[in-house]
Amino acid sequence: MLKQENGQIWNMEGLGSNDMIIEQTILYGASKHALTYFTKGLAKELKNSPVKAGRLSPGMMLTEFITKSPTGEVSSVIQDKKFRKVFNTLGDEPQTVAKFFVPRILSNKKQDAHIVWLTNMKSFKRFMFAPLNKRELLK
Repeated sequence: MLKQENGQIWNMEGLGSNDMIIEQTILYGASKHALTYFTKGLAKELKNSPVKAGRLSPGMMLTEFITKSPTGEVSSVIQDKKFRKVFNTLGDEPQTVAKFFVPRILSNKKQDAHIVWLTNMKSFKRFMFAPLNKRELLK
């Protein structure tokens, strides 16, 4: 990328990037925390370069990380009624988030860009309107 004087490196943040700690996700969270540190540091080192480094924050996405256990069985977390309620309020399918991310990635000119799908305001609105919206990503 440096040789061709163009390019972008994007890393996907996740649980742990924001210092949140949840039991049974310690290794995943630690790796995401480290990835955020790495990406911020890389952006700093590339500040006078044509190569950009940035972070993507998708929020809660419906993936096998949520629906399956490490052994491939149905995850016990999705059987929790409270979790399902929160996930159905805040969660999204990957293709929905990708439609938001891709144009922003392609038009990015900024070093250390941070593109966030599930903002605090979006979360607030989703909780406010949850009784009116019957989202069922997890049934």
